[in-house]
Amino acid sequence: MKRRDFSDAVIAKIDKDRRSGATKARDARVTSDARMVTLVSLLKIPEPDKVRHCKGVLEAVREALTATLDHAGASSIIAAEAQQAILSGPNARARAEQLFTNAANDGGEG
Repeated sequence: MKRRDFSDAVIAKIDKDRRSGATKARDARVTSDARMVTLVSLLKIPEPDKVRHCKGVLEAVREALTATLDHAGASSIIAAEAQQAILSGPNARARAEQLFTNAANDGGEG
């Protein structure tokens, strides 16, 4: 049986870290670009319409995330970005959907 050279393991680790760093940098760039484009777009919305417009954007984001992931994944991402606790338990998905629907329908007041 041939013994592996230790340098192979070190090289593999460096390559893995480099890819990981490149992936992290790409993820950060994509996120930053999306945020900037969205903020510029939101600045153009008249103030009286801004909340409703943002709700429409959130609904579109939820639909896109649901199509890509699933309801629970979409709700978890939205909740995490809103810095809210992620619901847990058997009714988490239904409760998250109910909260999102209520917020979208009531204008977020009160």
